[in-house]
Amino acid sequence: LGNASELLSPATARELRAVLSEARRTLESFAQASEGPSRQLTGALAELRSVLQRMDQMVAANQQTTTATMRNLQGVSENVEQMTTTLMRTSRTLDSILVKVNAGRGALGTLVNDTTFVSEIRATNNSLRALLEDLRANPGRYFRLRL
Repeated sequence: LGNASELLSPATARELRAVLSEARRTLESFAQASEGPSRQLTGALAELRSVLQRMDQMVAANQQTTTATMRNLQGVSENVEQMTTTLMRTSRTLDSILVKVNAGRGALGTLVNDTTFVSEIRATNNSLRALLEDLRANPGRYFRLRL
């Protein structure tokens, strides 16, 4: 991101103009030495100048958009950093919980690690089911009504 904003910055445009100016002076000195290559270099310099002018115009026309885009990217980067921090904290919390569960601590730890506890719950459930079936079949055995 930094390289893109430097490429489009006014300082870069000034540097390009300075390079162009220096190239022009160098080409002018070549023109004095010989006429043939000088014309080719002058033509190339003119094309380079035209390209640089178009780049300057593009940079100037898109500067607000480019600045807004850079700000948006910076905001996205900050949001990603915050999300990463939150995810790391959540991961540490989950690790702590899983260590406790694996050690058999708490109801979930007991349920996960103690096979006899699960068997006892099943047996209790079966006993309750049998009691309810008997209660439905024989309510008089459990309740006596007097009027």
